[in-house]
Amino acid sequence: MGVVQSGAVLCFVFALACAFEGGVEIKKKEKYIKHERDPNHGKGEIYTSIKDLENFFKEELEFVDDLRSLYDKKLITMESKGNIGAYIQSFEDVVGDQEEESSIMHHPINAYNLLRHVAVGWSVVEDTLEQEVTRKNGNVGKRVTKVLERRETHHVPDQPDVDGVAKGIVRLHDYYKFNTTTFVNEGVIDTGSDFHETTGDLSVWDAFKIGVKGTNAMILGSGIQILEEALAKAQVEGVT
Repeated sequence: MGVVQSGAVLCFVFALACAFEGGVEIKKKEKYIKHERDPNHGKGEIYTSIKDLENFFKEELEFVDDLRSLYDKKLITMESKGNIGAYIQSFEDVVGDQEEESSIMHHPINAYNLLRHVAVGWSVVEDTLEQEVTRKNGNVGKRVTKVLERRETHHVPDQPDVDGVAKGIVRLHDYYKFNTTTFVNEGVIDTGSDFHETTGDLSVWDAFKIGVKGTNAMILGSGIQILEEALAKAQVEGVT
């Protein structure tokens, strides 16, 4: 797997640090249940630091391993296994076979996908395990308690983090002019001299969202190029 070289990493960090919030939101169906979020969450801005992203990857892997233990050792009821299993599968879809490589977070799409995975899914994990606590009258093990206390000790990414990465990707294109066709269709950053693959995938809706966040941040040329490629991909895939 290719990773963004040091100069690109510095540019990406700078781009993310400069990204600002606000603008139009594109909605799509998620495989998780929608859950109202506290507007004060998602303010940690871990997306502005590659080191913070690497640490977050290790932290998320630790919590996923906790969830795997709950699932595999039958420490949760069948009612909870569906949502917990879906969250574990979502993580595995993002990281592929790179669970031992925190450097995968050097790739902007990997960072986007992992933060989005948590922003969308963690509240569902919390709701599911809180129902476990209720069903068992509080008689749950330390691992369930640890998972439910995550927000008390760690920053849990939310929509502002995902939006920050999206705008940072557009700023990265504004600087490096990577190929937007291979970016949208294959998740590849191809500058002509460098070629960097991702472990995951970029959906049509995520490509649209990245483009929209860029145009809202007035990075018009790059944002529009990504939107055009997202539209072309949508037409090929029959997405309406």
